[in-house]
Order: sequence, then C-alpha cells, then structure tokens
Amino acid sequence: MFNSKEEYINFSNIWINECNRILKDNGSIFVYGTRQSIFDMKNILDKVGLYYIDMITWIKRDAPPNVTCRMYAHSTEFVLWYCKSNKGWIFNHDIIKKYNNGKQMRNYWDIQRTMKKNEKTNHPTQKKIELSDIIIEGHSNENDLVYIPFAGSGSEIESCIKYSRNYIATETNKQYIDEIIIPRINKILLK
Repeated sequence: MFNSKEEYINFSNIWINECNRILKDNGSIFVYGTRQSIFDMKNILDKVGLYYIDMITWIKRDAPPNVTCRMYAHSTEFVLWYCKSNKGWIFNHDIIKKYNNGKQMRNYWDIQRTMKKNEKTNHPTQKKIELSDIIIEGHSNENDLVYIPFAGSGSEIESCIKYSRNYIATETNKQYIDEIIIPRINKILLK
C-alpha cells in the first residue's frame, strides 16, 4: 500500500490531524499499531497536541507462529488512547468491568485472535468484536456519534449498532464495503 515509511508517516499525519479537527473536546481517539508502527503513531499524536492517556496491549495467545524462526512470533498488538482534552473524557469504568469478570479493566487485554465462524470475515486485519465492544462501550455513551476512519471489516460499526451509538464510517476499499461491511450491517439489523 505504501512505497516507503515516509509515505506512510505523511498519510498518517493527514488522517490523524483530520480526526483531531473533528474530535469533540471530551472525545477520545484509539489508534491500533504493531510493535513496528505504534511509536510512529505515538509521535504523530503527540505532535498534533492530543493528550496521551494510556497504551493498551492486546495479547493474542493463539497468534500464528513466526514461519522464519528468526524472531519472536507476533503475539501482541497495541492500542493508543489519546484525548482532545486533558480532562473530562468518557470512561465507563463500571460498565466495562463485565469484560474482566466484574473486576476493574486492565490495560492488558488477553483476547484470543481466533474468531468464531459467524464473526470471521475475509478482511486481513480484522479486529475481534470484543476489542471494539470494549472501546465503543467504554469510551462513548448511548446516542453519541463515533467516527470510524478505517471501517475495514465493520467490527466497530457492529459495536456501535449493538450499544446504540451513532456512527460515521469511512473505507476506501470498495470490496470491503460491498462484500464485508454492508452484509455485516444487514445481518446485525435483521437480528
């Protein structure tokens, strides 16, 4: 997709600045990244002037092995949590305890990578619905508007529908829209 790291950084600068522009004063932004990209994303978010709140580590105990056997298997992904203001952000602490057996949520989420058959799509970087549920339910309220800049497989859209959030989602890949997102939305709405 990108010809160089510089091209990727420039693209990321553009979309993060646009998200910052439309973000409400008490709004949060969550940015996923691998161990290679997360620090580039953190650097951009810091330069934009957003406030760092936390970095969540998603551990995938069932991640595939590293076929080259030349480094550790990629068993984690990271999620940066930033806010537009340094106070007043939404954090539904008591609601999301259900994702941790009734206990306070940690910034270390042990969620299997493998998805149930009815959740799995053909998207190469699909996120588990549980990840989206925690972020959507934990950091917005009913009827809030959530912007999803990379709709991908529609996981965040499904969470918005499930938890009565309004959403605006964008996606540049027409195949994802036609073959994954729209059928997924229709399936949810028909339940």
